[in-house]
Amino acid sequence: MGRRFDFLIRENHPKSIISLKYDAVEMAKSYDLNSNKMITEKNAKLPRILKDMLDMLVQEQQGDATRTHQTSHISVVTQHKYLMITTMIHHLPADILDHIFQHTERITLKECRLVCVSWYLLTTPYLFRSIQINSTSQIAEFIGFHEDPASDQLVPSGKYVRRVTAGEGIGMADTRVSLENFETFVKYCSKVTSVSISLTACEGSLHRYLFEVDDNIKWKLHRLDRNTEGQTFNLDHYYKYKDTIKVIRWLKDIQGFHFVADFPLLEELALPSTVVITNIQDFMFICNKCPNLIELDLYTNMNDHTSLMANFVVCPSLKTLNVKCHSLIPKVLVNHITTSLVNLSDITFWIEITSIQTNFGEIYKQLKDFLFTSQQKAVSLKLKTETRHTIDNEKIYMMIDECLNIVYHPSQLKA
Repeated sequence: MGRRFDFLIRENHPKSIISLKYDAVEMAKSYDLNSNKMITEKNAKLPRILKDMLDMLVQEQQGDATRTHQTSHISVVTQHKYLMITTMIHHLPADILDHIFQHTERITLKECRLVCVSWYLLTTPYLFRSIQINSTSQIAEFIGFHEDPASDQLVPSGKYVRRVTAGEGIGMADTRVSLENFETFVKYCSKVTSVSISLTACEGSLHRYLFEVDDNIKWKLHRLDRNTEGQTFNLDHYYKYKDTIKVIRWLKDIQGFHFVADFPLLEELALPSTVVITNIQDFMFICNKCPNLIELDLYTNMNDHTSLMANFVVCPSLKTLNVKCHSLIPKVLVNHITTSLVNLSDITFWIEITSIQTNFGEIYKQLKDFLFTSQQKAVSLKLKTETRHTIDNEKIYMMIDECLNIVYHPSQLKA
């Protein structure tokens, strides 16, 4: 595509150029209408068109060494071609360009940002939405840029930053960031909602400022992401941001779950293995206290002889449920899923094979019928297990056989 575009420009075929512009617009529209299905295909095509356009602009603006020896006639043709490309760019609607830039790689965004003023304004938010700090000097440079009077003529990039990452690189371990600089950094990046900060970054000062300084110096964080494998967070870390936090994961040193009542904005919750849900009332408590919950991961060891209460509350927000069972799949939980979690579309059960579950087929059919007769566009049901002994393999084979019989001979068993 890049070569063909270059050939068309050189040979001066305006109809072909206009056709390529039309293709870009049509692909963007198609992408917008079918984003769920076509994202991979369009993501591969659209930035390539932008790259071709950008390459041609750079070539026409800079020229080649041999171009200095061309005739004035060729110079006029070159200017005409440059004008055509520029006109083509400026006639692409801003909303389509904006949609394209959302899915453009950073290296291409950096080049596109220099094409013209309109592209500069459109690409800046996506280029700076996530920044990585590799040395303490970068923080000082960032502050210096925003405090420089000359930078007032440019777009202040700090207001577009939504995520900050600071790892354990060579330039991050030896120098501490002052509290004053951290406060200024927070002020210029005031809309950050996600951080991934190493414990040792900047002699641990960044991590300490995030969780221990005055509440007036903080971001409105939605989530805390671990910077290295195995990094965990205390519940106190989340409590500092309880008014804005939407995701709680990687908790350590907790035994209970009632803290969820203090986080009404929660959309994702993953309870650690130290917290085990032992009855359906506990599960319902979590759902009732978190009305915005979309994804829930938990461990359970429920008594399967309990029954579902008549006054249960429907939970329409939950879409994804991951349950790690310390025993068999509890029927009471399955009953609650199929009666209360009306919009659930992704269910995963991790099972410990302790014995043959006599009602396994009934449970599987109940879950299958619930998911595959719903109005969801895409659904998923996964049953996972680990074999610790050779004898467990036979039990798993029997469960798989039962699932296949239900799928291919559904009339033989009623839930």
